Amino acid sequence: MEEPQGRREMELFCRRTFHYHYVGLTERYHVRHAEALADPMGMLCRRLFHEARDPWEGESVGLKMALVKAMTLGNWEQLTGRGVPCPVALDADEVRETVELDKKLRQADEMMN
Repeated sequence: MEEPQGRREMELFCRRTFHYHYVGLTERYHVRHAEALADPMGMLCRRLFHEARDPWEGESVGLKMALVKAMTLGNWEQLTGRGVPCPVALDADEVRETVELDKKLRQADEMMN
């Protein structure tokens, strides 16, 4: 392997190894923390906060996709509680276009890696 590619592969290996051990030890010694990390609503909240705080770099598909997930399937009520209206309103075509664009961007990202 060439030097730059070897370094990238070694870094990826180290990251994956660290993640593997972190998850395993967290599940073993910090059960409540592991449950919180695996909670679907927690993951959605973290994604919303992450996407909303990132600086805008010309595209907002990630944030828009997180909002689509938050406002569908009763997720909004689980996130905020009853009686809090969702401030985001997207029509069905806009939701479909966002889902399709997100899928295309994910495929392009996979091809780049």
